[in-house]
Order: sequence, then structure tokens, then C-alpha cells
Amino acid sequence: MDSIWIIFIVIISLFAIFFVYSVFKDRKQRNQRKKDKIIFANQAREYRRKHIFNLHFLIEMNQQYLDNFQPSIGEYKMHDVIDTARAYLLDFENNKEFKEYIVASDDENELLEAYVNLRDTRSNAWTKKIPQVLDYIQRNFNDYQQIDYQDELRVAKEEVATFYQNHITKNQGSENDSESTTSQEINQTN
Repeated sequence: MDSIWIIFIVIISLFAIFFVYSVFKDRKQRNQRKKDKIIFANQAREYRRKHIFNLHFLIEMNQQYLDNFQPSIGEYKMHDVIDTARAYLLDFENNKEFKEYIVASDDENELLEAYVNLRDTRSNAWTKKIPQVLDYIQRNFNDYQQIDYQDELRVAKEEVATFYQNHITKNQGSENDSESTTSQEINQTN
């Protein structure tokens, strides 16, 4: 009879130990999920800020090129400006952080919608067709204390300027190559 009580107490003790272990394990997992969620939210906020900066400078640079555009006699063609803005946005879309923290985040739907509107609208029509998106980006850009983020601002501005310079120069080079090839073909036939 005593051995039955001992077995019974051992079984109850095992259940109690298992129950306590499960409670602590669940609590630890719940705390880890909360911690991961907070870390994700902080990183999403950081990448959101960087992407707002990039989009702001993209809009600014695009507008500069549009303002300086001269039909027929200018250094670049209108499609160069439009294609460069679209190429930058498509490149932006392939960014790992953009996919992870903006596309996958439930809190960043407005920024994602603004991005999609910019990407799907010709850049020379942004001010006419999607002024609310430009206002959204400008408001968010102004919300940040730019004094605190001088390095990020400088990097974003340089990144956009370099992309524009490289892309427009590349397009001009390929057009000049095709024009010279056409000229050579004409000369050979004569």
C-alpha cells in the first residue's frame, strides 16, 4: 500500500513539474515575442524614416530635372527623367529592408501606398495626378527633426543624386552609341 502512495506522489510531482515548466516556457516565449515585436517596430520606424528621406530627395531631384528640361536642345530627353525615376523606384522595391519592414509591416500601409502611387505614375505627372502623395511624403519628411539625422539626410541625397547622374549619363551614352552606329551604317552604304 505504501508503494502505491509513493508511485502516486511521484506521478503527481511529475505532473506538477511539467505544469510549472510549461508555464515558465510559455511566459518566456511570450516575453520573447513581445521583445521581438518591439525590436521590429523600432527597426521599421528607422527604415521608414530612411525611405521617407529617399523618396523626398527622389521627388526633389526629379523636379529639378523636370524644371531644367529643354525639349530638343537639352542635355537629356524626357524619357530619361521618367525612366530614371521609375528605375530608382524599382530598385528601391528590391531593397531587402523595404520588403521586410515596409511591405511586410501592417503599420506602414500609407507609405507602401504612396510608394505604389509614385511607381505607377509617370514622374512628370506626379504634381498633377498624385499631389496628395507628394504632400504625405513632405509632411512625413518635415516631421523628423532634420538636425538629428544630418548623416542620413546627406547619404540619402547623395544616393539619389548619384543614381540620377549615373542613369541619365548611361542613357545618353547608349543613345550616342546607337546614333554613331547608325551614322556609320549610313556612311558604309554610301
